[in-house]
Amino acid sequence: MRRRKAWAKLNFKVSLPELIKEFRKVEELKIRYRHGNEIGKNHALSIVSATGKQAYFRPFSQGKIYSPTPVAKMLPKTLKFLQKLPGPLFSVRYLISEPDSGLRYHRDMNINPGYGLVRLHIPLVTDPKARFYVEDQNFHLPPGSLYFVDVGRFHAIENRSEITRVHLVIDIGWTRELEKIFSASSLKDLKKIHKPSYFPWPASDTGGSPKLIPGTYRIDSRVRPESLNFQKTDKFKIVQTSDSFYFEDQNRIRFAIDRLDSRWCFCPSLGPGFRFKQKGKRLHVELRGVVEPIDNGKTKFIKLTSE
Repeated sequence: MRRRKAWAKLNFKVSLPELIKEFRKVEELKIRYRHGNEIGKNHALSIVSATGKQAYFRPFSQGKIYSPTPVAKMLPKTLKFLQKLPGPLFSVRYLISEPDSGLRYHRDMNINPGYGLVRLHIPLVTDPKARFYVEDQNFHLPPGSLYFVDVGRFHAIENRSEITRVHLVIDIGWTRELEKIFSASSLKDLKKIHKPSYFPWPASDTGGSPKLIPGTYRIDSRVRPESLNFQKTDKFKIVQTSDSFYFEDQNRIRFAIDRLDSRWCFCPSLGPGFRFKQKGKRLHVELRGVVEPIDNGKTKFIKLTSE
């Protein structure tokens, strides 16, 4: 059986000299990257982040809008390039690995087309001894092109060269426009592994705020709690803090709610492709990109209950 490739070179023009030149302008601002799986010395610098801070590297926000960081003002050509990408931007950062450094095997569970998010790489400075490992696949990404890497599978990076490896790493929403820059064979392979969950909203739609009603919600009996990341519970609360919303289960474990546009919110920690919008006293929930009518017997929604 033919092995499904864990990466793909995308059909999208990259001006490598411009990107490298701008990186050199901000290189000294890099910050030590504490991943938990790091080997040696790794650094990062965010261009777009959930908090608007260049030291914030998490791919998901806590109710914030993704916005350029202060360092982005020094990178006009890089920002112009990013704005041309066919999808909504999430975290965008430089990841920098010194010689004999890297990351141990791990999975970014919520970053794959099934969750509606993917990770793209542009190698700026690299060497054939700087390797990616995805499950049993071992490969090098040459500089100057845009690549998809399936980080939803177990993967690691290793820099055994004598130079510092620099990648521009982009987390982007999965859209039908993004699919068009994949080759037919790469897209076919990818869809045999993941069932894509599409973002129907444009990347520029950041106006307004989703309306959420704090209170206790009960999971409808037609939705099995085990299909979500709840432990022996059939209800939860929406909790509002000074600047964020959270789901809170009966064990008082909180899951951050991320705002994506003026209607929809996103909570990847709660379940695959989990996004929702308020409809009166109900939350209309979408799992893995399939929205069902509210009044349908097969509806996946959550109803508000009074305390």
